[in-house]
Amino acid sequence: MPEFSVGQGIAMAMDADGTNPASDEMYVNGNRPQTQWSVAFGENGTEYRWLRATGGVYRFRPDRPGGDKLETRYGPVPDLIARAIRGAFPEGVWIQAAEIAYLESGWNSYALLDTVSTRGICGTMYQLANGDWASTEYSRGCFQINGCIYPQWNNDELYDPFKNAKAAAVLYTRRGNWGDWYYSAGKLGLPR
Repeated sequence: MPEFSVGQGIAMAMDADGTNPASDEMYVNGNRPQTQWSVAFGENGTEYRWLRATGGVYRFRPDRPGGDKLETRYGPVPDLIARAIRGAFPEGVWIQAAEIAYLESGWNSYALLDTVSTRGICGTMYQLANGDWASTEYSRGCFQINGCIYPQWNNDELYDPFKNAKAAAVLYTRRGNWGDWYYSAGKLGLPR
């Protein structure tokens, strides 16, 4: 069986999907001296593309029934959000990620939950109408990444669905579950 050569980013994406390379990674420079993007195919039929502009690896399955659409219990995921999820998360959790994003923001890349400006600085506890307690937050984007808890992501770049999904995938991978989206995960019956 031939061995194929792929870079670290695509290799990690393939590993997360449980597949091996079926081609060498091909690099495209365009009109610039540095590689602008690259592509390799996995044994699972997925085309893996790395893009310098985002530093992300994106997955494409042209033979997928229904194309590249993601269908959830809440309906079809908007194309931009679906592409961001496919590029950030392992294939086995695409639908779960899409449903978390729907419950968090309604798939709105520009969603903002700002209780800091009305309740106090990050970490201030306040009581909700139902008697529960909450901590102030400044959460952005389709996955509502909380800049109070994760200051490395406390910036407006998280309105970019690709960067938001990538941050969400880091959190998901770090925990190995959907605990950072505790209420949404509970509603969906997902591990938290």
